[in-house]
Amino acid sequence: MDAPIAITELRPGPRGTRRRRIYLADDAFRTTSVDVVRELDLQVGALVGPDELLERIAAVEPAFARDRALTLLSARDRSCSRLEARLRDDGYPEGVAAAAVVRLADLGLLDDARLADSLARTFAETELRGRRGVERELARRGIPANVASDVATRYCPAELEESRALDLAVRLVRSSDDERRLATRLIRRGYAPDIARRAATSVIA
Repeated sequence: MDAPIAITELRPGPRGTRRRRIYLADDAFRTTSVDVVRELDLQVGALVGPDELLERIAAVEPAFARDRALTLLSARDRSCSRLEARLRDDGYPEGVAAAAVVRLADLGLLDDARLADSLARTFAETELRGRRGVERELARRGIPANVASDVATRYCPAELEESRALDLAVRLVRSSDDERRLATRLIRRGYAPDIARRAATSVIA
């Protein structure tokens, strides 16, 4: 049995996360979640055996990681990669975070394709973003590139890009605009330069 060592610090992680770094005898020992720290009643000054502490943490982390993932999903939908990253930010090890995400995906509570479809519909039909813009926004939310490309192509077919760019140009145009300025804003929304220029010319002319 390993000799007991004092917990000298339970250092909080970055603001907005639930991470705690455990220090034993002033040396960094293990990072976990504040929920695990509370469950195990870990306190500064307590004497713990390092190997036993690792076993105790490992025994409870998976359940707490799944509970945390469900809480995060109840606030808003997330992609698998973004949810895993958030769990890691909260102090869960990579393997624990990944297992929690896989479990929720297996239960149908997490689905990148379903999320991408919902987001792409909004980006394309409500915000009138071009195909490139839809792909970019999906990537920002952690949707895999192949999934983003497929769904963007479906909601932004080539035959609709011209008409949507024109509709968006009408929505965005300002009295002070020239063709270049308006086209630039359309390009930023994900339209190809040639499509953006034609739409801008039609509105400004």
